[in-house]
Amino acid sequence: MAVAFGREIAAAKDPEAKRAEIEARMSATLSPARRAESFSMHELIDPCETRAMLCEWIEWNQQRLETQCGPSRFAIRP
Repeated sequence: MAVAFGREIAAAKDPEAKRAEIEARMSATLSPARRAESFSMHELIDPCETRAMLCEWIEWNQQRLETQCGPSRFAIRP
């Protein structure tokens, strides 16, 4: 962050206060909940629960996945 806002921080009367202000502003706008709202997502998955959610989804869709996978048309990429 110091690289992106280096000039602004250096030009401030109190560089440490300016850095803290910029960090607070950035952390408020970088919330995953705000990003999910902007993309109309309905649920956020905690990173520690990702594997369990993916395993649950695969088990739920296993039969569909088996029917949609078939032999490839080309043995070697054209």
